[in-house]
This record gives sequence, C-alpha cells and structure tokens, in this order.
Amino acid sequence: MEAVLEEGLVSLISPCYNVAKYLPRFFDSLLQQTYDRLHVILIDDGSTDETWDVIERYVPLLKARGYEVDTIRQSNQGQSVALQVGLQYVKGEFFSWPDPDDFLFPDSISRRVAILRSQPDDVALVRCNAVCIREEDDAEIGYYMPAGQDVYVYDRFFRDVLLRKTFLGAMCCLAKTRSFLDINPAREIYTRKDAGQNWQLLLPLGYHFRTVETSEVLCGYLVRSTSHSQKMQSYEQRIAYENMCDTVVLETLFRMGLAGSKWERQAHALSVLHCYRIACRCQRPQMAEEYLRELKTLGFSARCVARLYSLCAQLGKSHWNENPQSYLNRGLSWLGIACLPPY
Repeated sequence: MEAVLEEGLVSLISPCYNVAKYLPRFFDSLLQQTYDRLHVILIDDGSTDETWDVIERYVPLLKARGYEVDTIRQSNQGQSVALQVGLQYVKGEFFSWPDPDDFLFPDSISRRVAILRSQPDDVALVRCNAVCIREEDDAEIGYYMPAGQDVYVYDRFFRDVLLRKTFLGAMCCLAKTRSFLDINPAREIYTRKDAGQNWQLLLPLGYHFRTVETSEVLCGYLVRSTSHSQKMQSYEQRIAYENMCDTVVLETLFRMGLAGSKWERQAHALSVLHCYRIACRCQRPQMAEEYLRELKTLGFSARCVARLYSLCAQLGKSHWNENPQSYLNRGLSWLGIACLPPY
C-alpha cells in the first residue's frame, strides 16, 4: 500500500547522541524558520548526558510554534540505526536529516522547498551551501563552496559522492519523500553501530534521480574538535574508519543492485588507495605494499601498480602534509578512475 504523504509538510530526522550542549542552537534555528509546516523527529540514541532533558524542554516550544513532533528514546545503537528508526515516522512531502550539532538559517527550509518545487519530476534532491563554524570560538572558517545565489543541476552528483569528490553535508540536503519511497518502500538502509548515514541516502537518490544545488548559504556546520574524524590518530583507528566507509558504500551499492558493477570496483579501489595513503603517511611500508598488491588483484595493470610502487618509494610524510589531494588524484588517474577537480 502506497504511503500517504502530507503535501507541504517537511519531516526532519535528527538522531541525537550526547549533544545536549549543541541542541539549544539547533532547536532555536528550527523555531526561527520562515517555513511553518515542519515535522520534527528526534531520536535519542542512548545519550548519557542531558540530551533527553533538553529535548523535553524544547518539545513544548516546537509544538507551540505549530510543528508536529515525534520523540523516540532507545538504547545506543548508532547513528544509522537511529536514522532508520526515524525514517519510519516520515510523512512529509519532503524530508531532511540534519545533525543536531549543526543549525539552519531562517530561510533554509523555505528556500530549498521552493527550489525543489520549481524543478521537473526527475529532480529528487536539493543541496545548499553551508558556512563552517569552529567550535572553540564560533569563528567562520570557510564554506562548502563559494557563496552565491546560483541554482544549477549537479549532473555528476552520484559519481562525486561515490568517489568522495564532494561533501556529504546532511543538513544541506532536502529530498522528495515520494522519490525516496519509490526506490526504497521499506525505508531500510544499511546499518551498523559505527556507521554514518549519508551514503545510504545520497547514493540511491543520486543514482536514480537528478540533483540540483544552490550556492546560497542556508546552513551552519559545526567543526568539532571532538568529532570522530578529528579524534582518529593511530594507524589502526584510521584504517578501521576507512574499512567502515568502504563497507557502508559497498553494502549500499549491493542494495541498489550494483554489485559487480564498475561503480563497485571504482569505489572499492578508492578505499584501498586511501588505505595505501594512510599506510604511507603512518610510515607502514609493508602494509602499503599489501594494499598495492590488493589493487593488482582487483584487476589493475602491472604498469599502474608499478607506478604506485615507484611513488611509494618517493613518498615522505612531508609530501603528504603538503598536498595529499594531488597525490590521490594522480593515483586515481593511474588506476583508470576519472579525476575531477576540487569542488
């Protein structure tokens, strides 16, 4: 039976874990929206701080603003599990999944809804720009892309997300719920406790539908010194994180029916190349050679692998600090994967 969606309603799913100190700014940004029809879905994923207390304090304010609110409290199972729980509650014509440590500008929802409504049916996703805020002093330290007012079709969105050539930015994305349900009527994504949730949504939407993007700054992204990616220091931590990313992407491609495709091959090769980079940067030459051998088993020519071996011999830690992206682009090019310019 086809789900009944409420026209004009925007469902926002926010998994929350130990974000009590960030929630007031997030909730205040929701209360200041110029768009009135919001459905806020909050999942407390087993927080051990005052997250639930802050949620309970703001629920009456959100409802007084006219918003619909659903709250769920569960044991800690990870961000992707919490998001999947939230997906079952979505009933709006549009949906988004902002992280609760980020925030939205007042016109954020209304602008993106207007953009999506102005597009043809084959456009299912709009993504906006965001300003990056450093947690320590609230200083603006950059943008996801040059700021402006442009709206354009992002034709390479699926490939860029798959090959990590663009940002993910959950708070920047707004999708048509019907389009999502057409390709995922069960509302199920790949889940594991240590996984994020962006690839599981963006890859299917980007593959089956078109994406539009605006350079207008409509969100704020908090750069946290305590985030998972910032805390990774050891070789083992970095490799474990990369293996998790690879698994999430490959499992998502499998669910999309793309197992064995060129996309799967390229995505996995990129992950192996990232592991090679980590091994070089952490001065693990034996492991670097292992990753190069794996690339060869994936079907890449001996000439490609030989050139990477040569680069490995020349590569020092200082080189990584100077220009790691340049190296990655070179490696991708040698592996026969299209290199795109930095966004």
